[in-house]
Amino acid sequence: MNDGPLYTVPASGGVPVAVPNTEDGNYVHPWVLPGAEAVLARMNGPEANADGQVAVVDLMTGEADVLAVATRIAYASGYLVMSTADGTLLAQPFDVKKRQMTGQAVAILDGVETEGPAIGEYAVSMEGGLAYQAGGGASDEALVILGQAGPVEIPLSEGGDLEGPAFSPDGRRVVAEINTDGTPNLWIWDRDQQTQQLLTVEGELNFTPVWTPDGARIAFGSVRDGGSPQIYWQAADGSDVAELLFAHDGTTSPGSWTPDGAALTVVAIRTHGEGGGQPSPDIGLLTLADSTVRWLLETDAAEFHPEVSPDGTWLAYTSDRSGQAEVYVQALDGTGGQIQVSAGGGFAPRWSPDGTTVYFATSVSSPIMAAAVRTDGGFRVTGRAEAFQGPNDFNGLASINWDVGPAGDEFLYIGLGGLTRAVEFIWVLNWPEIVRGMTSGN
Repeated sequence: MNDGPLYTVPASGGVPVAVPNTEDGNYVHPWVLPGAEAVLARMNGPEANADGQVAVVDLMTGEADVLAVATRIAYASGYLVMSTADGTLLAQPFDVKKRQMTGQAVAILDGVETEGPAIGEYAVSMEGGLAYQAGGGASDEALVILGQAGPVEIPLSEGGDLEGPAFSPDGRRVVAEINTDGTPNLWIWDRDQQTQQLLTVEGELNFTPVWTPDGARIAFGSVRDGGSPQIYWQAADGSDVAELLFAHDGTTSPGSWTPDGAALTVVAIRTHGEGGGQPSPDIGLLTLADSTVRWLLETDAAEFHPEVSPDGTWLAYTSDRSGQAEVYVQALDGTGGQIQVSAGGGFAPRWSPDGTTVYFATSVSSPIMAAAVRTDGGFRVTGRAEAFQGPNDFNGLASINWDVGPAGDEFLYIGLGGLTRAVEFIWVLNWPEIVRGMTSGN
């Protein structure tokens, strides 16, 4: 996940300093208020409901006061500007010194594009400018299968904010996280039957689905009973209820299975070193037989997106150890070094079914790249080339939002606006005057 404690750093540069009493917090998208004594931020985790909450946090004490139900918050020209899960943008008068609302919220825009957990795609300036990406919300997202005949949109009967799509091992089914009513659940689309079936019905959040190698079960992350995200699994045909597979002190989510289904890679937020430190995602290998975890990567860097090679020998993953996200490969047994696969940035790796290619993303607007690799006599990259253009929705450290078909001739990805809508940005000038006119009746 991209959330965590809050830190401050001088504008001139320096060592980040933790904001007191936020070490157990889950904050994202901080916005510094005038005076630099407090920030606005979205609160994730057990303290937030499915629609999200936004708060003002004192930088000296870490005290957080919830302001509203929203998915993202900013401040400009005397107003809080907040996005909602349905793509609406709200403005509400706000007293910076008292850190209090001073009037009612009004809806100033709708049709604002949303990303990830319904985060509004907009920006405001202190001079009265507002820019946003038009879209109409998460319903504009679509699942797309790219094959030899070109891209085909999956006809979902239930749509919404999409994350984590994955082919079943036989390629006949697709599982995805779909947020239809503020609560993400897992749905399975059957290519033969052309049907869409709800799998998960419990939990506040259900996310990051991962098929077992035999296609019989799906492991996934879930938030239940106000706790932190843990790993559950459930029969893919819905014949049983979800069972807890792995519990961790903090946030954890599944990565990928070993080919024999005996072990599952996991990502968990952990703290390292004496006296604590900044928590970061580590990668471990959970053995089902004894429920033990062997930590493969546990450093102060963020390591995530663990993908086991088809032969079970190698582990591809994303790490920011160099200062930016790159894709690396190392032996699953922990021997040998770490080989960098991407060059100039990369994340969200996937293996080709024959293990000769590591695909990875570089940015939202750039093509998926294909790194040709050799594993005889060690692991090495022999070339890089563009694979295809298509994915334009990624979710940071969480789910890998695209997949490779089991035959290697299809790709699955999330498209914004299906296959036809172009990205459109709209600039609104002097929006505070518009808001004042709406509230005054003039």
